[in-house]
Amino acid sequence: MSLYGVGQYLGIDPINWGNLPFEANRAFSTYGNPDLLGGFIIFPLAISLALALSETKRNMRFVYWSGFLISVVCWIVAFTRGAWIGGLFAILLVIGLAWHHSVKLNEVDYTFMGLIGAAAALVVYRSLSATNAVMNVGKRLSSIVDFDGGSAKTRFEIWEAAINAIKDRPIFGFGADTFRLVFPQFKPERYVADAGYLSVADNVHNYPLQVGSALGIPGFLLLYGIFGTVAWKSGRMLFRKYEGSERLILVGFWAACAGYLAHLMFGLSVTGSTFLLWVSMAVVLSPLAVSTRVKAPSWGSIVAVLLVVVVAAGSIGNITYFAADHYYLQSRVNSGQGDRIASIEKAISLNPYNDMYRAELGIAHQEIFISQITQAISMKNAGEEATPVVEQAFSSFLRAEAAMLEAIDFVPAEYDNYVFLTAMYNLGAEYLDATYREKAVEIGLRGVEVEEFGPAIRFHLARSYYLGEQYDEAVFHLTRAAEMDPKWADPRLLLSEIYMKTGRSEEAIPLLEAVLSRNPNRTDAQSMLDQIVSESESATE
Repeated sequence: MSLYGVGQYLGIDPINWGNLPFEANRAFSTYGNPDLLGGFIIFPLAISLALALSETKRNMRFVYWSGFLISVVCWIVAFTRGAWIGGLFAILLVIGLAWHHSVKLNEVDYTFMGLIGAAAALVVYRSLSATNAVMNVGKRLSSIVDFDGGSAKTRFEIWEAAINAIKDRPIFGFGADTFRLVFPQFKPERYVADAGYLSVADNVHNYPLQVGSALGIPGFLLLYGIFGTVAWKSGRMLFRKYEGSERLILVGFWAACAGYLAHLMFGLSVTGSTFLLWVSMAVVLSPLAVSTRVKAPSWGSIVAVLLVVVVAAGSIGNITYFAADHYYLQSRVNSGQGDRIASIEKAISLNPYNDMYRAELGIAHQEIFISQITQAISMKNAGEEATPVVEQAFSSFLRAEAAMLEAIDFVPAEYDNYVFLTAMYNLGAEYLDATYREKAVEIGLRGVEVEEFGPAIRFHLARSYYLGEQYDEAVFHLTRAAEMDPKWADPRLLLSEIYMKTGRSEEAIPLLEAVLSRNPNRTDAQSMLDQIVSESESATE
């Protein structure tokens, strides 16, 4: 795993992963995300170091040190700050306890220490010339203490939302894996300006707060009570002075647990790495195990068979969900419209409880509608008969509407679905039937109730009011959207268009200048500004 990550950093990767949502040459191994790899790598870091220091055979000591060397390089080039903190904590624990237990070093150890130091220094030095702040170790480290900017600032805002959620439901929480739906209700307005109108936090990036918001304070205390109990019971044994190195293997597992939990203060917990935490806790508790011989009950065989049946049924259900995910992912890459729809419908039939599938079905039909209505407009402009294509577009529109309404009914708190449907109703009002504008307003207002600080829903709601010439209402929502995310140009452009249409062109000038200061290549903003200036000059002549 670590070697594969190092290969990705060096540009050697036999798998074509397509467009990645993060920086090229950043190690992510097979996890699909450097943050997830960073959490995993803490375990081989601590355990390989402990194995190297505890091994008595020279050749195996060489092997373990080699594993630690590769893990260190991969750990650095994942460029994950939470993993850096957790990994460093784990390494220092192993080193400290090795010294405490009087571990003797030899020439193999000193040689590898030099190699590891040189390799780490080379990777860090190479990164310092990177213009990308994420791939630059110096900038990445300095950003940890930059509380007034960058990801540290938005991270604190996400934590603030989680704390507010815990205060709202301190006993039972909102349920596991619900933070994406909970976040819009509790996020501070400044998060939108700092992270952008498209950003939605689906994870707290702080596991204690994640657990607290999901399971409530009692749930948090129960889980971290387990961690604390294991640490205390095993730690008393591991910290006791001991001449020799065998205990260091257990120290490695103990340090890996501690480092991973430290990482979770800033990172993500996923099954692909968290299972190692539970395995490692079992390992450090194993010397304290007590054997008790009991007589097998007469009904034991019957219960065992029943358990096998239950587990088998659950496994079949899991395979069904895996298949549903396969069809869903297949729909995301299918270029054929019919194939895409068929794949999504198959995913929904296999797992009707995943709201993402339902939303994707609506989006797919919406994209077909947009394609067909664009084709009809082109045909009309060319003087061709477009009625059959318009009828097809209307049919696609109705399918998209039904799928999106079903998605909203299924998960009323999912903000994105209101944005999608309001935008589509606006298109329907422009190209099919003007009465769809009323539906756009209805859904748009419901979306604002779901997420008060949502610039996207306010923008599309304002378009609905604009189409109905309700300019005061449109101005109100566009002004709020522009205040929430000053970097997003679209609300300012539509607001400027309304000001120009209602004889308030002077009020549009600062808005257009603000757009051009951030986006000099916005020709539409420049054209509107030139028009205002031209009209102003004509009026004074």
